[in-house]
Amino acid sequence: MSQSAPTTQPGTPTSSPRVGTIEELSGIGDKTSDVFTAEANWEIRWKSPGKPFAIELLDKGGVSRGEVVQAGDRAEGATFVSEAGEFKLKVTATGEWSIEVIGQAESG
Repeated sequence: MSQSAPTTQPGTPTSSPRVGTIEELSGIGDKTSDVFTAEANWEIRWKSPGKPFAIELLDKGGVSRGEVVQAGDRAEGATFVSEAGEFKLKVTATGEWSIEVIGQAESG
């Protein structure tokens, strides 16, 4: 009769944490992460001494939502994403790197 419940429904046992580390990634060279779920206003913290280094945000189907990091001369940084949903991160790199995806606490 009814379809499966939306993955963003609160209280679902498989839902990701709202606060704290959601996903940790590391590697050498190019890589695309597995799908993860994030609520609005989450953070990507990254480190990569190698150049080039870029992170592209993909939806769960692999469609680009845009590049969120273009490192330039920086070896580490952070960026915030306002969208909620199911995502993948596509890393373009020549060297070693690490990424932490962090859920943020709601204010109030």
